[in-house]
Amino acid sequence: MSSSELLAEHGALLRHWAGVQARVSRQMGDQQQRCAALETELMQWRARWIVATTQMLWGLGWPSLAPVPSRVVRQVDEAPPSATDVLCQTGCASHAHPWRGDEGQCRLTGSDCTRVPPTAQERSARVAAVGD
Repeated sequence: MSSSELLAEHGALLRHWAGVQARVSRQMGDQQQRCAALETELMQWRARWIVATTQMLWGLGWPSLAPVPSRVVRQVDEAPPSATDVLCQTGCASHAHPWRGDEGQCRLTGSDCTRVPPTAQERSARVAAVGD
């Protein structure tokens, strides 16, 4: 085999090898994207399970496990929620109302809770207080 044939065959082998490397790189990239998508979906299912279990344990019923719509991206001109709204949502509305007083008063603001409807016990306490 002459040196020119050897160089030609070596070049063909390297081109083939480069093609294989490019194909494997594309496949690995596709696999990484698929794994990331599956991990995201798994995290969403876990979060939905936690919410469903919490609702059931709090006696709020078992929610449907219908697909959750994809996230809506907030527009740039839309203002973020205020700190009070965030505190109210996380500290009261979603955590068994630890900031609500016996009569439905918000311990954070001192006014009536506007986020969560009053329970039957709170309504009867308000009616009794008004009647006195």
